[in-house]
Amino acid sequence: MQQTLEKLQKTETELASLKLDLESQQSSGVNKNSNENKCEALEAKVEEAKKVVQKMEQELSSIRDRFQQVNQKLIEREKAFENLKKENDEIIIERDKLLAELQYLDQYDSALDDITKVTKGSKILIKLTEVTKNRNQLLVKLEEKENHVKYLNNLIVTKDQEKEILMGSYHKLLNEQQNSSQNNNNLKMEIFLRDRKAQQLQKTLEEEIKHHKAELLNYERRCDSM
Repeated sequence: MQQTLEKLQKTETELASLKLDLESQQSSGVNKNSNENKCEALEAKVEEAKKVVQKMEQELSSIRDRFQQVNQKLIEREKAFENLKKENDEIIIERDKLLAELQYLDQYDSALDDITKVTKGSKILIKLTEVTKNRNQLLVKLEEKENHVKYLNNLIVTKDQEKEILMGSYHKLLNEQQNSSQNNNNLKMEIFLRDRKAQQLQKTLEEEIKHHKAELLNYERRCDSM
């Protein structure tokens, strides 16, 4: 982008120099062939400046493509983050349910202790064994869920950091796009004005050429009459 701007500035300097040469030659009465050559050179420089603007537009399109890629990646990251957060919330809810069940089982164990003091019936002993087994299974499951919650929390922190990096890239590209768009609009307007001036100058030169031709024709007629 910087090289393109430097090339455009160089072209603008050459356009200004050509314009001064044309104005100087018009005031000093330089022949029409020289004026036509200068006019053609001016038109060539205008076309070159248009090509520079076209190149800048291509570079701007490339920046927009990069911006869209980063934006799409950011959207995907945010979706993944929301899914992780949802999964984490579900695990926390399930963990709370397990804790409530464990609390109930602890109360049930206390009641069983009182019952065993009264009776040692086989049904009560079997029930106590089942309750103890279930509680142990729930403890194992709860530990697994808590470990998974820790893993998800760490993963969320990592995703947040990645999100901040992507947001930084997003804002940087957005600023580049805004600056490029503004520069491009200014260049388009300047090229348009220069193109119009070149057309006006060409029209003036053509009128002068017609005038010189008419004078030459009148001169030849006078010579013939003599």
